[in-house]
Amino acid sequence: MNEEVLSDKLKWVPISDQGERFKEAPIRPVHNDILIAKMRPGQEIEAEIICEKGIGQTHAKWSPVATTYYRLLPRVVIKEDIINQEAIKVRDACPMGVFDIEDVGKLTKLKVKNSRKCTTCRECLRCTNKISLEKFKDHFECTLQ
Repeated sequence: MNEEVLSDKLKWVPISDQGERFKEAPIRPVHNDILIAKMRPGQEIEAEIICEKGIGQTHAKWSPVATTYYRLLPRVVIKEDIINQEAIKVRDACPMGVFDIEDVGKLTKLKVKNSRKCTTCRECLRCTNKISLEKFKDHFECTLQ
């Protein structure tokens, strides 16, 4: 069963003297029925939200619009050792710098340096079939701008 997370689930934690200052009117969402996420069983959200009051006339960051997107966390799997010239070719083909080379004895071996940078452009797959591009089905990266 899918669970909807609504804005009424947000919990305000006062910092320093905020508890006293906002005793009469505690901080809360304006609307309690704003959909934040739809989740499957076993999923959870851990977030820290910091708010600052302002108006769009002062600065664009306080405009009532935002760009938000999410993606599944990429998983880059090297199925077989990729060594020497083939390793260098794959590393150099990746425009995002996902791969690095490590020295193992007399060999140079390909390793995954940062799979979060992977945009699944598939350039590495053009060089070899020893790599698999996958996604973690239960891990999302959410970006708010």
